[in-house]
Amino acid sequence: MSEKITNVALVAESTHDFKLKDSYYACWITVKNISVYIQQTDEGVAVDLWPRGLEDKDSSISGAWLTYKEAQEYLDEQEAA
Repeated sequence: MSEKITNVALVAESTHDFKLKDSYYACWITVKNISVYIQQTDEGVAVDLWPRGLEDKDSSISGAWLTYKEAQEYLDEQEAA
């Protein structure tokens, strides 16, 4: 019998839309043979990607970063347009 997991980092907002809980700073998501690491910081969100099984390497293969300030500036521009 499998153990029920009670502490989860993600909350389902719909069948395919999830939110990272404020009490968690990061989570891993596996998509086929790619491991996706999502990390929230004081300044924004970083997303890093590794081939599955190589997550312990110092550098990810690919990634992205967006600050909360940059996101807000973009939202403000869209609202003003």
